[in-house]
Amino acid sequence: MTMRDIMKRFASALLLCSALLTENNGVADGAEYVVTNTMQGDALEQVTNDFPQVYGIYDVTKGVTLVYNQVVTPPPTPSPTFSPVSSILPNWDFESGSISPWNANGDVNVAVVLDADRGSNVGVVTGRSATANWHGIGQDATGLFQEGEDYNVEISAKLTDAADGVSTPFKLTLQITFADDTRSWQSLFYTGSGLTNQWQTFQAYYGPFQPSASVKALRVFAEGPTDGLSFAIDDVKITPDLTTPSPTQAPTAAPTQPDHLVDASMNTERVVIPQPPPADLSANTARSSCPHDDPTLIDWNTQFSSPLTEGQDITIPAGTHILVSESITTKLGYITIPDSSSLVIGEDPVNGISIDANGIDVQGSLIAGSETCRIQSQITITLHGSRPDTSQPFLYKGIAVTGTLSLHGKRFYRTWTRLAKRAHTGENFLYLQDEVNWEPGQELVLVTTALRDSRDWHENEVLVIDRIETANLPSSEVKSVVYLTSTIQYDHIGKS
Repeated sequence: MTMRDIMKRFASALLLCSALLTENNGVADGAEYVVTNTMQGDALEQVTNDFPQVYGIYDVTKGVTLVYNQVVTPPPTPSPTFSPVSSILPNWDFESGSISPWNANGDVNVAVVLDADRGSNVGVVTGRSATANWHGIGQDATGLFQEGEDYNVEISAKLTDAADGVSTPFKLTLQITFADDTRSWQSLFYTGSGLTNQWQTFQAYYGPFQPSASVKALRVFAEGPTDGLSFAIDDVKITPDLTTPSPTQAPTAAPTQPDHLVDASMNTERVVIPQPPPADLSANTARSSCPHDDPTLIDWNTQFSSPLTEGQDITIPAGTHILVSESITTKLGYITIPDSSSLVIGEDPVNGISIDANGIDVQGSLIAGSETCRIQSQITITLHGSRPDTSQPFLYKGIAVTGTLSLHGKRFYRTWTRLAKRAHTGENFLYLQDEVNWEPGQELVLVTTALRDSRDWHENEVLVIDRIETANLPSSEVKSVVYLTSTIQYDHIGKS
């Protein structure tokens, strides 16, 4: 009986077969035969005249027959474990009978009603505008999310006035208001077309919660249905994920198996992306002629010894060369560097250097490092202000350069690479096809391999590096293993 016969008998079930190559096929001890997965076309194993473990639907080359002596159902892949504790949100199940602290998000009506299907109170949103998908229901969540925490997210929802067969997007969103009153929106949960007129329970992971600046307020709200459709929600559970390993723990799956690994020769491309030329990284360590070591430079705090005020415009004196060796703590207006002057940014290995301004006019030179002396510490230039319009000066929220802008930081190579192995949901490591010199704490973008990719629906992920291994790798196809501080939320295909 061949494996294909076995699979016909057991339909689409995944079987684990303890297989033996029969002696009457003339298979010598130690002979190797390629077992091919007929669904993927990939050669998965070299099978000898022993008892290898074979998974999936296979063909065997050279007429060799696989005879099974035991068929068992493999244990299912564990589903995400959701905490049984209640939500961090108050009145998450609406069983208080009051809508508070939930309230309208936009120009809508919100209320608590008894739902006959669920036999419990739910929150209902009506009067939504057909042109404002973000109109919905939400509540203040300030102080409820802890920095660095991962969360399990669960919400039940349905459309209340839609016909059978209608399905729309639906999302649960976290709005972050920062101390300077700017805002950011992060998705706690999203479905592109999963909301219908039947109750459904959606689950997702969110995290870690890592705001990029000081937080003033947080708000959680449900939104998304199109065409002004009304909707209801219930049991909005947001709970700390107690199962996520800390960065110091072992990875979720030890990256030692070379199965399904790919290298650059196996990539599938519709457009050939040019490979970057080899990089000379010697200037990262062997440095010479550093601009900030010039003894003729005048320190910023010496030149501007009087206290500066927020929004104050600064003009470097003509023929003057200034060194910024530590952060400028005052948020400035416009900084002007005349054509005979220069502003040189140095290094602060402990704290880094930050400059905050409305804009910088570089008529002379703005310099940080050089080709032979790459800056090793963090430099952050933040440009402040509202969205520019034609009434603003040309350098508003910008660096206008009519002179020289010369910025040389530590060189990282490569700046992009490909996966050497499929990245699975729940893992906290990546196999890469290239060696990289990235560093812990840096962010990377794991781009989607899904067919759909838009601003409102995507599977791109921003992840933080915990550590990188470039030695003792599992296979020649793998040049680096990147460990992450959080787990991956979506599957990402390696051969892409």
